[in-house]
Amino acid sequence: MFSTYKQVILQTYLRKKAAGPLSFRLLEPTPASIKEELIQYLNERFDLRDKQTLELFFGHQENAAAYAKAVKRIEIDKFRPVIKFLKGQTDNPDDKQVHLAALLIDFKERPYEFGKEYSMGEEKDPVTEDKEVPVAEPIKSNQETENGENIESKEVDTETKETAGKNPVKEAEEMGENEDVEVKRSFFSKTINKKKSVFTLLLVLLFGSLGFVVNRLTDGNITGKQCMYWKGDHYEAIECDIKLAADIDKIALDTFLLKNFKKITRIDTITERSIGKIWYLKHQKTFDFFTAKGVHPIHKRKLSRLSQYIYDQELRSKDQ
Repeated sequence: MFSTYKQVILQTYLRKKAAGPLSFRLLEPTPASIKEELIQYLNERFDLRDKQTLELFFGHQENAAAYAKAVKRIEIDKFRPVIKFLKGQTDNPDDKQVHLAALLIDFKERPYEFGKEYSMGEEKDPVTEDKEVPVAEPIKSNQETENGENIESKEVDTETKETAGKNPVKEAEEMGENEDVEVKRSFFSKTINKKKSVFTLLLVLLFGSLGFVVNRLTDGNITGKQCMYWKGDHYEAIECDIKLAADIDKIALDTFLLKNFKKITRIDTITERSIGKIWYLKHQKTFDFFTAKGVHPIHKRKLSRLSQYIYDQELRSKDQ
């Protein structure tokens, strides 16, 4: 989900900031330093996968040089929202600010892909890479000498002195008693460990079940939020007394729509396998595609299920 993608981007920035492999301009970012970082990126490491992100800020340009000129012309205040996101000063950043942050920190798994699971494990921590593996010292042979004497011979002589004068029968009895004690200890130790394992498993199952029940009863993190509104490509749960802009509709909370109804922002991810599984609305020769059935959140018209005909007419050429 995109909400997870946002968290991963922010966590990756903080990790890279702490580890060191981050541009000095991004350690304490300012609008001017963001602008300089973008210009350097376009001059030295421009990547075509970032074209859509750049278009969101600077419109369509032919190449990296044209984008660099567009960056130089833009007012630096345009970069303040991405700084707020990197500093954790906003809970709901615009999607394009998240995409720009991913570009700036060189997040390897960009751009965002609908339906893909993101986690911190997708990028290796540079702090733990390239560490030297300690080499074990060679074991000395028992034939090596110490001050000219044969070590093995010394050990044999010492053992002979220690065993001299001992009663072999009594020693055997003592060894038998010790072995019996060790067997009993081993048995009780295994029994206790098995009981601990069973007890631990029961605790895990108990708390797991409680967590599932609580989550079902409270419905995740939307406790107390009985309204929602359309936020570009998904519904966001809010408290009903929160005021929104005049052009934003606030509707009653629908948990199905909240969890499953998303706008598909990357049309190239729609394939022939999507036929019958996604929904669309055509408005003024423009198609909007969604992951679940329902009503268009802006135009308030019922969505239609994607058919073979619409796919062949509108999407097949983009899928090839």
